[in-house]
Amino acid sequence: MANFNLDPWGTTALVEDDYARLIKEFRIEEITETLRQKMM
Repeated sequence: MANFNLDPWGTTALVEDDYARLIKEFRIEEITETLRQKMM
């Protein structure tokens, strides 16, 4: 059983599909653009 106190968001399950879904739901394009710039 997962320990939600240590891992409340289920980070291990946060795959790219989940990330893409979050972008669509919350419309955080500005944040993703910032992340892209930091990754380059």
